[in-house]
Amino acid sequence: MQNVLFAFSNLIIQAKINTYGTDTIAAFSSYNSVDNYYWCFANAIGSATITLCGQNYGNKNYKRVKEFVKHGLIIDLIGSALIGAGAIVFGRNLLAMYTTDINVINI
Repeated sequence: MQNVLFAFSNLIIQAKINTYGTDTIAAFSSYNSVDNYYWCFANAIGSATITLCGQNYGNKNYKRVKEFVKHGLIIDLIGSALIGAGAIVFGRNLLAMYTTDINVINI
């Protein structure tokens, strides 16, 4: 259900973006490519945390479940901050990997 809602909301967002013209569409597409780096990191941390929590929950080791949730959140927070800071500092360079159009990068 979550994936359906996510896909549907992206469809609505993309439909609205499409009304702004080709440069905006290209900029949004480039942004999504850069944004995928964050989501790969976040999904990897989430998957690892879920796996470790599931194993310890099955073993009735609830203290370790809490520890893994805490550490997973901390790692994700630090990683998200670093990726976000990197995107702010190197945003134009990251977008330049996907387009050479200066108008698209400026958007």
